[in-house]
Amino acid sequence: LKCIDKPVRWTHFGDGELFDELLESVKSLPENITVDLRGRVPNSEIYSFYQNENVNLFINVSSSEGLPVSIMEAASFGIPIIATDVGGTSEIVVNGDNGFLLNEDFSDNELIDAIYNVINMNNDDYSSICKTSRKIYEEKFSLNNYTDFCNMLLSC
Repeated sequence: LKCIDKPVRWTHFGDGELFDELLESVKSLPENITVDLRGRVPNSEIYSFYQNENVNLFINVSSSEGLPVSIMEAASFGIPIIATDVGGTSEIVVNGDNGFLLNEDFSDNELIDAIYNVINMNNDDYSSICKTSRKIYEEKFSLNNYTDFCNMLLSC
């Protein structure tokens, strides 16, 4: 198993039936990884976090999804995304454009490789992936799309 040898600050929002296991497992992480498990919080707190913190990467490795709102929210802030290619995730994450998709049965090393793909980007490539993340959000998931749709229906 490869390990990440760079400093990592992992902030985790959300809980669920495996949250207690997560609390226990993070105790064995190496010292270069600091963890902040926030649990379930209001969306306003997540938005505030995205606005006020330097978030370099959003990771969602769920084994099943619908159309993940959490990924849409991260994309709305121009954050690159690594996620499993389940449910509607590929509608938000375009592999190589605004992040990286992993197979549902990914290995730890594949996840670490995807993280290093982002960590090792030069500034121009990283800036581009951030802009593309925001652009995909604006084009597919922004509230403006609903307004445009309503206006189109009203003009018929």
